[in-house]
Order: sequence, then structure tokens, then C-alpha cells
Amino acid sequence: GDIYAEFQLLKNLKFKTTWGADINNIRKYSYTSSQTATNIATNGTGAGNNAYHRNITKLTENMLTYNNTWGNHRFSATGVYSWQDYVYENLSISGKGFQNDETGAWDMGLADRETMSYASGKYGNTLISFTGRFTYAYKDRYLMTATARYDGSSRFGTNNKWGFFPSVGLGWRISEETFLANNKVITNLKLRGSYGITGNQEIGNYKSLAQLKSKNYIYNDALMQGFYETIGNPDLKWERTKQFDLGFDLSLWNRIHLNVDYYSRRTSDLLYDV
Repeated sequence: GDIYAEFQLLKNLKFKTTWGADINNIRKYSYTSSQTATNIATNGTGAGNNAYHRNITKLTENMLTYNNTWGNHRFSATGVYSWQDYVYENLSISGKGFQNDETGAWDMGLADRETMSYASGKYGNTLISFTGRFTYAYKDRYLMTATARYDGSSRFGTNNKWGFFPSVGLGWRISEETFLANNKVITNLKLRGSYGITGNQEIGNYKSLAQLKSKNYIYNDALMQGFYETIGNPDLKWERTKQFDLGFDLSLWNRIHLNVDYYSRRTSDLLYDV
């Protein structure tokens, strides 16, 4: 669900705030009776599993927009602040050897302890973004769009949580010029180009931190549980992709349409496990 409010602060100035949440609660339950053919053929006991999963996403976006037109000029500016938080947690238990089918997998104390297994976990991440966008058009012939993003992710190292990602796009609607305005053959001709940088944070959670993980090992002929340390990377930072585009759109007699594009893309600081 979500809720929003919009305010007309001035004639050309609007503010919109949106708040929302996406909540998933998942229950999983299964029980196989001791009377099934498979269980009768093995040990004549039941087997069951009981689990739940829950994930919650909370999001707020706040947008301030200014639009104005005067003469041959059209102008708009937008500022956005967004905050997103995600949390996931799970807990499950399963076992075999139930001598009594009446309570199923709700009384896990009846299972054979040597067959029981457990799993649990919890993790989360947060993303904060500041975005500014500016557009300008003159006589709808000369067009410009400029955008700047400043994003912060909890997935990166202490000194590199934030990344700056600008972009600019230019367009020239040549068919609106006087020398082509009444041309019956070339009904639309637009030249366009852009350059921008985007970021990627899809590396998983807590990769910048050293972690302790459990590992079973043998000591004095007995199974023991120990821990080992993963290598953290405090310098982990945003993956960046720089892209340059150049192209044109051409329409002839309003029947034949041609789109031509050239682009060059280069990605650096790739998020990759070595």
C-alpha cells in the first residue's frame, strides 16, 4: 500500500510526497504421515517442516517540481529525495521420526533429534538518493536535459557509500527550422546526443565487512562447530558505467521512419568476486 499528498505551493511550483510499504508474510508447513507408502517402507514414522519468511520494503519519495513557459522558452526543474529500506528474515525447522501423527509438525519436540535441522537469518539494506533534473526547450527546436544523482548505499565501504552520477542530453529538431518547415518530403528530422554515468550496487549485503561464518570440522574424532573469517573490502564502491550516444530520427512523407544510433559504453570498478 501507499499514500501520497500533493501541494500547489505557487502557480508553477508543486510538491508531492509519497509513503509506501510492501510487506510479504509467508508461512510454509508440510507434514508427511507415517502411513504413506514411502515412510512405511523406511521407518514407519512421519516427517515435517515448519517455516516462515518475511520481507518488508519501506519507501518514501519527495518531489519538488517547477514548470514555466514564457515566449518561446519552456523550462522545468525537479528535485527528488528518496529513501528505501529493505529487511528480510526467516526461520525454519524440520525433522523426521514422528511416532505420533496427531500433532503433525506443530510439536517438533516429537521428532528424532538426530534428524532435526534448523535455518534462520536476517539481512537488510538501505538506499538514499538525491536527484536534480533540469529541462529547457527553445521554440521546441533546441532541447536540453541535464540530470544529477547523488546515491548512497549501505552495501559499500565506509568511505565510498556515496556516488555521483550526472548526465546531459541535447536535441536539435531540424525539421522545425524555417528551411524545412514546409518540406513535404522530410516531415521530421531530429539530431540528438547524450552522455551520462550510471551506477550499480548489486553486490549483495555486507560484502564490505569482514564476517564470521560457521564451519563444521573434526576434533578428537568428534564433529565440532567452528568459525572462519571472510575477507572484507572497506574500499568497496559503486560500479560506474559511462555511455555516449549519438543518433538521429528521420521521417519521409510521414510514411517511412528511420532511427539511427551510435553508442559507446564503458564500465569500470566492476563489482566482482575475485
